[in-house]
Amino acid sequence: MNILLVDDQPHNPLALESILEEMGENLVKADSGRAALRALLDREFAVILLDVQMPELDGFETAMLVRQREKSHDTPIIFLTALSHSEENVFRDDDLVAADAGRLQQVIGNILSNAIKFTPSGGGVDLRLARADGTLQISVADQGEGIDPSFLPHVFERLRQADAGKRSGLGLGLAIARHIVDLHHGEITAESEGIGKGARFTVTLPLLHASTREPRVEAGSVA
Repeated sequence: MNILLVDDQPHNPLALESILEEMGENLVKADSGRAALRALLDREFAVILLDVQMPELDGFETAMLVRQREKSHDTPIIFLTALSHSEENVFRDDDLVAADAGRLQQVIGNILSNAIKFTPSGGGVDLRLARADGTLQISVADQGEGIDPSFLPHVFERLRQADAGKRSGLGLGLAIARHIVDLHHGEITAESEGIGKGARFTVTLPLLHASTREPRVEAGSVA
């Protein structure tokens, strides 16, 4: 599967690159909207990860041009929204998370791959990073099948799955994801307004300046 990653800042998508490489997918990188459009002339992509804040053609303008091409009209696009580079919003050196990077990459990779899996052709996936109240929040929202509200309390339970055809296949992966986040003294939550209305998964982790506890990390993998 070909995945197109578009970002004008080479250091920004390093974590995503690591996640996608672990998934074994073919990652093609472009450093601008125009470079992304050229890449689309050479091959087809299963999904496009697109930075919103780029010079010349920004992410939304690039997406509009992508949608104008017949071959890429229905290609899922994930908008990558980072904090602005203003003094008020940029991460400081003390805004770090004490974490096992490999385990957290597995968690985000699991959530992101689920979002792509359950989003229909032409739909979108929204990935956001934010800092709030001494925590780092990573959220992934999709426009897919959604989750029955009655199942939401059980979505992270081991071996539990939604009804067949209603976002089935979450199972063990999310249970292990919650276990890994718990070991890092964080929280993972799921939200959905119901079947057919998409879902949002949010991972919240304490920043080092807000908590000095070390994460307890055990062996495990995310399906």
